[in-house]
Amino acid sequence: MKIRESAFLFCFLMAACVVPYNCWGQTAASSQNSASGDGHATAGAPQYEIYAIRYATLPDFPVSALVQGADRTRKLDLAMIVWLVKGNGHIILVDSGFYRDQFLKSWKVRDFVKPSDAVALLGIKPEEITDLVITHMHWDHADGMDLFPRAHVWIQKDEYTYYTGEAWQRKDTHGGIDKDDVLAAVKTNLEAGSPLLTATRRRSCQELPVTRAASTLGNHSTLASAAARAR
Repeated sequence: MKIRESAFLFCFLMAACVVPYNCWGQTAASSQNSASGDGHATAGAPQYEIYAIRYATLPDFPVSALVQGADRTRKLDLAMIVWLVKGNGHIILVDSGFYRDQFLKSWKVRDFVKPSDAVALLGIKPEEITDLVITHMHWDHADGMDLFPRAHVWIQKDEYTYYTGEAWQRKDTHGGIDKDDVLAAVKTNLEAGSPLLTATRRRSCQELPVTRAASTLGNHSTLASAAARAR
């Protein structure tokens, strides 16, 4: 598997602070409606709420680093967001944000709240997160992996294998990846007792019911393209 590197791409282009959604993009209130639109919840179908939680702002971020062909002089304040999914006995976090000092200093971050504290906006303690989906290993997605001590971490097998091995054999194949984040992933995988990390083949993780939604929420190109169309 060839992994394309891009050190300075960020995926969340939304300004919402805490906005509830269900898995398919409806508001949480409308999640009680069935797919047929008859106004009744589908019998036996699990219901989910998805919250976008803003924990920081990267000021004056170049749009050209997000959208190919964009005006190089154009900048925006980039909302940094993690996603929380509630339902069917799970409290799932999609990506973990960042918190280490080197990132706060180098990016001149504003309005920062540690992701584990930001989750408290919904009345949820870090140890109550049951599952943590790491969409990919860039520092702004994986740096907070160790902030949620009881979460089962889900990550693509090829992603985990590459960034814990081959990626570090050359200088130009791990842009945007932080060594501390890689070590946190390895440590999680080595924890005694029940396994806390599952490295799964892409789209093969059936145990976690929101895999398809998670793959979209943390995807650079999907959200960047959507933002470009919206503008």
